[in-house]
Amino acid sequence: MSPKKGLLRYVVLIIAILLTVSGFAQNDETASPDTKRKLESWYHSFTVGYTLYTAVDGIQLETSMAVALDFLRFYFPVSKKMVIGPGVYGTGLTDTSGTMQLYLYLYSVSAQIYFNSIGDGMFLRADAGAARGLITDISGEAMGISDWGYGFLAGAGYALPISQETSLLFYAAYRDYTIQAERYNDVTIQVGWLW
Repeated sequence: MSPKKGLLRYVVLIIAILLTVSGFAQNDETASPDTKRKLESWYHSFTVGYTLYTAVDGIQLETSMAVALDFLRFYFPVSKKMVIGPGVYGTGLTDTSGTMQLYLYLYSVSAQIYFNSIGDGMFLRADAGAARGLITDISGEAMGISDWGYGFLAGAGYALPISQETSLLFYAAYRDYTIQAERYNDVTIQVGWLW
């Protein structure tokens, strides 16, 4: 399959998923009247976590350190149960010898749909966007940067409101992307906030 056909397939899949979940999100009559969160005009999310599994073309990478970071993520509500927004999701890996580091980035549009209301209870998440990789030596000097690719993230989690403006987020995510004809995927667990 050509890269253009693969990208088109991902775009069509993500649009279909977003249309499906937005249909569920528009049904706000089922939102709990005793929500613990104040609905905002925009939200910021930041999470950090551990990468449990990373593979390249189906071969698991052996790493001594693997962290995940979801940062610069801003969400805007489209209903009382759904937010959509841009952001950057990154994974940093150090090989077992400790001499090289691999950084994988997903610059994406993300959607979260909550079963109760935004920032309160169980939620599903889907991201789609452009992907890029960077290899550095242990001092941080770049050894190589990839061309642009594409990818998606699918996840689920729980938002625990700790005030009317802030929720703690706990979630697990699967990320899959293609960069320069190589397929990368990983599984992460993360914790952070939505405020």
